[in-house]
Amino acid sequence: MEKGIRYLRELAVREVIYGDWRVNVHPDEMLCKQSLLRKLVQSAPLVCSHTLSTMIWGRSDGNTPTVNEVANKVQQYEDSLSRPYSVAAMEKLIEKTIEKMTEKMTEKMTKKMAEQNEKLTKRMAEQNEKIIEKMTKRIAEQKEKMTE
Repeated sequence: MEKGIRYLRELAVREVIYGDWRVNVHPDEMLCKQSLLRKLVQSAPLVCSHTLSTMIWGRSDGNTPTVNEVANKVQQYEDSLSRPYSVAAMEKLIEKTIEKMTEKMTEKMTKKMAEQNEKLTKRMAEQNEKIIEKMTKRIAEQKEKMTE
């Protein structure tokens, strides 16, 4: 991107030197003509060229930007690509990750607890049936002894 900005400024200097300017204009303050913008976009890597053209030509105010404005926008674009996540963005990402992990853990724990509860209930029911059977046998035995 730095090379692109340098190339744009070189084109502006060339335009000031060889162009039809009746007044002395600083290259950074001159309006960035379509031909300069086209050359800048064409010189950019393919990955960036579409974004640059949209960023530069997609202006809603209709005013032609100066060379300095275009250079600043290109620099901002480069900064946005190379800048690491901000602390707030990282915190938000961590919060979302923790929230998702907590939901998954809660679902797993709830499912596991339900399974264990079901197993315990079955086991208790089986034990109760065995106890009732034993007690019924004992009662029957006691009745037999009493009737003898």
